[in-house]
Amino acid sequence: MFADRDESVYKFVDPNINSSSSNYYLMRIPESLQNPTTICYSHQGWLLLLEPLRAVHLYNPFTRDIISCNRSYGEGVEESMFFYSKSSAITTSNGDCPIISVGFFEEEKVVVKVINLRPGDECARRIVVESNRAFKAPALTSPVLVQGVIYYLDQKGHLGRFRVTHSSVGNKWSFEVLDKPQCPDGLIDSSYHNYLVECGGELISVFVGRLGKWVSVYRLNGEEEAWETVTDLGGYDLYLSPSSSSSVLATTRGGNRIYCPWLRGSEIVFFSLDTGKWHFSGSGDSSCDLYGTRMHLNSCWVMPTW
Repeated sequence: MFADRDESVYKFVDPNINSSSSNYYLMRIPESLQNPTTICYSHQGWLLLLEPLRAVHLYNPFTRDIISCNRSYGEGVEESMFFYSKSSAITTSNGDCPIISVGFFEEEKVVVKVINLRPGDECARRIVVESNRAFKAPALTSPVLVQGVIYYLDQKGHLGRFRVTHSSVGNKWSFEVLDKPQCPDGLIDSSYHNYLVECGGELISVFVGRLGKWVSVYRLNGEEEAWETVTDLGGYDLYLSPSSSSSVLATTRGGNRIYCPWLRGSEIVFFSLDTGKWHFSGSGDSSCDLYGTRMHLNSCWVMPTW
């Protein structure tokens, strides 16, 4: 899903429709969201939209529900914003879904804000968390929750770990840049995009070279604290974007497809671990790179919920 502001619509592209001519679903952008917004996160059918210096919105494009908090947040740093809640727990009447905003600073400091969307609640808690070293987060990055721990992957391939410890006196936040695993050899200076995703209960990292000339996939070996090369996803497909990434068990195919936020016209682009090439929905074409495609930065993968 991505916004076409020229036409004031959201465009949806379905990877399950093998067509290049009728692959767009169009949905008019609601009046209250007409100002430019950044898609920060997607979870359980809901989108987290940031209207810079004005508002934060939760928007469900399938039910058309909108929850807004007309406040400005941000401290001039690249931030990650996300939320975790069951879709059934998010309602326009109570807005009971706290949003977590994370800012990474050069001086080994992480600022966490907890934003409450309850109507009339204008408070945002600000928590400063010390880090053992600086974490160079991408301009827009999304976390991955595995076994109660929140992970991030930075521009240099380092893994950052957030922990929240609950106690009777309140929650304690901690952030650590892990010494291990190390970034796989040769990828620090050559990777152009990297993504982190949970797949089958495991942590998966994906590194994409400039113009997609190579793709490398790794699984975290927790015992060895090292990245192991992955050649088979065990029947899963990966859906990757800067705003949020997810894995889905393929039901009609064998999996092993990696979908990224690139399109060729209206054709979805995906990388196949079976062939080692990029392919295009609606045609039998394949390519060793991403020449002739367009990356939609302000986009996300979203799973319909009704």
